[in-house]
Amino acid sequence: MITKNIKEIFSRYRGVIIQKPHSSKAFSLIELSIVLLIIGILIAATISAKTLIKNSRIAAAQSKTISSPINSIPDATIWLESSLDKSFSTDESEDGIELTGWNDIKSGSAQSVNSAADSGASNKPIYSNSINSIQAVGFNSTNDTYFNVNAVNLNNSDYTIIVLERREGSGVNYFLGDPDNLASGGSSSSEDETLVLGYSGDGTVIHSQGGTNDYDSSVESYSSSNEGPRIFTFIQNESTGKKTYINGYLAGSSTDKTQPSNLSTLKLGKSYDGEIGEFVVFNRALKGEERKSIEKYLQEKWRLDDISTTGQDCTSGEVSNSGC
Repeated sequence: MITKNIKEIFSRYRGVIIQKPHSSKAFSLIELSIVLLIIGILIAATISAKTLIKNSRIAAAQSKTISSPINSIPDATIWLESSLDKSFSTDESEDGIELTGWNDIKSGSAQSVNSAADSGASNKPIYSNSINSIQAVGFNSTNDTYFNVNAVNLNNSDYTIIVLERREGSGVNYFLGDPDNLASGGSSSSEDETLVLGYSGDGTVIHSQGGTNDYDSSVESYSSSNEGPRIFTFIQNESTGKKTYINGYLAGSSTDKTQPSNLSTLKLGKSYDGEIGEFVVFNRALKGEERKSIEKYLQEKWRLDDISTTGQDCTSGEVSNSGC
């Protein structure tokens, strides 16, 4: 609408300015000044409106976080989220700034950032542009940027890992774990020494605890013009096995019930191109209603278009941004 108004103003006054006699140049310049003033006001109004919308969405996201069911569901060991002021250092809360830590709002401590000493990387994850006008953390696999996440509490335990992310590239795109471990198939003594989650291909998602302990789920192919955020929920249950939910849909499962046993730290974002807005870890398998309440919270907070509120089975299909 604003662009249309600017075009109409230009069209209206351009004719007037051109058709005025030579003796009316001063009047034409005044008119031109008025047009430029109006355009400036409209541009300023547009910028202010965009800022207002973003600020209101961030405020709404912060409110959702404060009242999130994660606060009351027991056994959460890690909760990283990017909307609250306390999630990052004050001097790093600005678009494009490198992050030295991402505060765990459940425990109040910062997850350590990678350094040149332990990865050879020159860059760190950044305070990113946004996911639907809410700031997130940006990762770049070329620069080998990641956070070290404490995973000791997952040893000899069931778990639920929930990730809200938006990828920015096709093909292999793991958001948790070290793909070098996946490629080697884990230790010769134990296949479950590693844990790798993410896109193993353009249309596949992997849940792996080692070279022979993994399974895939199907997701629609990457589209740079229409790639929205997704909610991933990975569950290990000693009674029923493993499951992957994508946007609330059951997308894949395995009867394997093996728990991890040799984890120390996991790399968040090491081989990932994209943005992560939320990362939550429970050291038990969540009940269905608990899982759905968290997925609903994430949908509302991050403004996803569609999720399954029933856990609809899509294991024989493909989960897209519009459903199964």
